[in-house]
Amino acid sequence: MDATPLDTRPVPDGPQPQRVLAEHLVQRALLLTSQVLGRVIDAGEFLSPAGVRGVRVAITRLRAGWRLLAPALPLQAAQAETRLRALHHALAGDRSRFVRLATLQRECAGSDDPDLRPAFDELSQVAPFAGTGEGLSARGLAENVGRTFRAESRAWRELGAAALAADVRPALRQAYRRLRNAARLAHRDDPDGWHRWRLRLKRVLYQLELVTGPGAGLPPGLLAQWRTLADQLGRLQDLEDLRAVLGELRAPAQARAGARVLEHVRNRQRRLFRKVKAARGEAFALRPREFVRLLGDPGPAARPGEGRADGHGEGGPAAAAPVAAP
Repeated sequence: MDATPLDTRPVPDGPQPQRVLAEHLVQRALLLTSQVLGRVIDAGEFLSPAGVRGVRVAITRLRAGWRLLAPALPLQAAQAETRLRALHHALAGDRSRFVRLATLQRECAGSDDPDLRPAFDELSQVAPFAGTGEGLSARGLAENVGRTFRAESRAWRELGAAALAADVRPALRQAYRRLRNAARLAHRDDPDGWHRWRLRLKRVLYQLELVTGPGAGLPPGLLAQWRTLADQLGRLQDLEDLRAVLGELRAPAQARAGARVLEHVRNRQRRLFRKVKAARGEAFALRPREFVRLLGDPGPAARPGEGRADGHGEGGPAAAAPVAAP
């Protein structure tokens, strides 16, 4: 199973009524659960790294969907969070090693410096990176995935009218506001800030995928810009993980090779962050209220002080102008 967006029937661009947003959420969550069940059944007891990643991405999508329903259905959302988080952790396995090795190989292939290649080759053979890369095979893994996703399918089917009556727009507005603030606050020497920005951007992208059509009613090209930013932030995070591991190498030969690669990694991080920093002002110029208005029917006017749990309401600094670079 891959991590591509869900195949869905086209829906009209532009604002959608509140009930339509909720209907799309339930339909697409059910489609996602059926896709995972079908593909995992085909895979049997063995999941390739791509298969593991596909299931983990599906879990992240579903968790993002449940967050939209949490204000109206807190018990069901909490049960789903417990269920999905447990499977997410069970599937972690050797994911870090696979990602680390893939990042090292990608940087090696993309480097024009011939002096780096011996260092890359040497590091790919040592413990933090070495491995077959063939995937995960564990007794009970397929059963665990199947059991969890059958429970997910049942939970979404049983929501019925309660889900269709839920207004997901306030949760979307809050998610976008927090994303906007995370983008504004991130800076180059703050890996936790990059990570927070990336997680919140992915969450909003997945939520839009679940509740809207391809255009989402947003300005043309905006979602493509967000997806590019998410990819760049993901590469930044992968490079940061690689950088941390390289700094822990202690054997003299490995440490020398690691130091050479480390300089390359830091240069790559600087270049990538310049790109995301340059793009974020335009990418998140929409104010939260306008963002939600473009997705669905205008909601009720905000009450004074609404939405300040993360430090900024819609009338606060984050909403006064396009996101500024710190």
